[in-house]
Formats: sequence, C-alpha cells, structure tokens
Amino acid sequence: MEQIRERVLGIIEKYNLKPIELPKEHKDVYSFINENQEREKDFKPEISDNELGVKYARHIPRGWYGFDIGIPIVPDWMKIISEITELCVSIDPKFEIRQVKLKYGRICYYASSFIIEDADELDDILNDKLYDKALVY
Repeated sequence: MEQIRERVLGIIEKYNLKPIELPKEHKDVYSFINENQEREKDFKPEISDNELGVKYARHIPRGWYGFDIGIPIVPDWMKIISEITELCVSIDPKFEIRQVKLKYGRICYYASSFIIEDADELDDILNDKLYDKALVY
C-alpha cells in the first residue's frame, strides 16, 4: 500500500493559487461573465473535461460520470486534477475515477484504489484546497 497525501499536497503547492478577485458589484464569476463576456476566457482551462475523460476513459467504470467540472473554473485547477490523476494511475493501473465535479465552489474528486491507501482522502484534500467562493452561485 502506498500513501500519496504529501505528493498531492506538493502538486497543489506548485501552483500559486489565489482567490478569484471580482469587482464589488459581482458576487460570483457567473454574474461577472454575464456582464463581461470578453473575460470568459480568463476562466477557461487549457485542459477540458472531455480531454481528461478521453485520456482516462479506461479508469472510469461503466455508469459513472468521470470528469464533469465544466467552466468557468480556476484554469490551474484542471492542471492540478490532471497531475493528481496521472500520479494515481501511475501507482495503481486499476485506479477508478468515479466522478470529478465542481460543487458549491469546490472540487469533488470521487475515486477508489486498492493500492493507494489514502485514495479516499483525495476528495477531502481537493475540497479544502480547490475552493473559491466566487464559483458558488
């Protein structure tokens, strides 16, 4: 059995994550983009849900959603999710990704492994570290 908590935290720490700052008249990214559509690109990641879904298709069991995060999002979050997923599948070829989504401004990462002892902690770590109140609508 292998533990990955510290490696996952190391991946997250590589990125200089800061809270999304919006003008005072906007309580969330959605209202901001609605009035400033030219800024939508600021919340679009380089890596899409679809790309991750294709890349890790064999790790998504039948009947599960896989990657369903959507946009807007903090773009670096998708890079982090990609790196963490790559770490997990490199350790456990049978690593299962059930669902990765944005909910109430947090990343929810539901996965399982018989080799990675603390795989069930991924959701808690990402819920805590990948949260931004501006993504709550």
